[in-house]
Amino acid sequence: MQRADYIHSSAAIRVKEKGLLNQSYFLRLTDLESAGDVSKALSDSIYAERVLVMESISKYWDVFSPELVNAYNFVREQKGGEAVYSFVALKYDMHNIKVLLKSMILDEDLSELYSSIGRISVPAIKRLLESGKNESKDVLYSNIAIQAYDLYKQNKDAQQAEMIIDKFFLNELLRIGKEIDASLGNESKNFFTEYAKLFIDTSNIQMVIRAKDHGRQWINIKDFLSESGNIDIRHLGKSYLETPKVVIERLVSSDMHKGLLEAISKDEKNGNLLEFERVLEDYLMKKTKEAKMISAGPEVMFAYVHAKDIELLNMRLIYISKMNGKSPDSIKERLRETYA
Repeated sequence: MQRADYIHSSAAIRVKEKGLLNQSYFLRLTDLESAGDVSKALSDSIYAERVLVMESISKYWDVFSPELVNAYNFVREQKGGEAVYSFVALKYDMHNIKVLLKSMILDEDLSELYSSIGRISVPAIKRLLESGKNESKDVLYSNIAIQAYDLYKQNKDAQQAEMIIDKFFLNELLRIGKEIDASLGNESKNFFTEYAKLFIDTSNIQMVIRAKDHGRQWINIKDFLSESGNIDIRHLGKSYLETPKVVIERLVSSDMHKGLLEAISKDEKNGNLLEFERVLEDYLMKKTKEAKMISAGPEVMFAYVHAKDIELLNMRLIYISKMNGKSPDSIKERLRETYA
């Protein structure tokens, strides 16, 4: 497809973008007294109708989550949207595979944990896993589901099964991203390839820092890191015994490492990695915002869906924090950067 083929869909997305909540709006919500006050404030936003049908504050996610599903479906219905949908919905496909494996391992019904976003058929994959048959080309992503389940049956390590799914996700994200960029021919800006590689780098760094935090040995995680990013994982191995600050100094690009170093220092005091994860996600949003400079293309559709993901993430954070009596300042520290 050429960029001209995306003119209509991009125009429709730009209209949708006008309803996105910006950073200032979220900061004002954090200053409100209670979750109930947050709901009242949202009555002047695109969520007004949803707030009206909210039976209780505890049901906030049941009310707001369809908004995210609608955004994904809207993009999918656009011309050229199916490819973008496969890129953005991949994380939900992998999430659903993880839930399926967990339900089979625990022999429990976890159907309430499945996401309605995604392309896989959970029942079809489950039938394959239960039958013991090899993967089927007719069942999307049955290969990784079977591989992960077989690994669990061999070593009874559910975490390793999840890690192999995560590695597959990263490599598949890059494969789909390259396909979308290639479809644009000489009009391609390599946006999806660059985003996927950046996502791989941030994921690898996050896995390394988390593994170090939990005292895992390099040999236990090296095979689960993706080699498809910009950072050579051999360098990660050489720096693994160093402190997290040294790892970041050596491997992370200069425009990113300052924020991560500050985040690590803060997290060391708090005993968690919440600030570190926030900085990584904000860096991905910085890349996403490059789509604002593109008049028409699949990048516009991707940016809108990512914006909705972050918007709903921030809303969830605010509601949970307000219900748990968190201070406005503590909530503001955890807010993700918005697209709007």
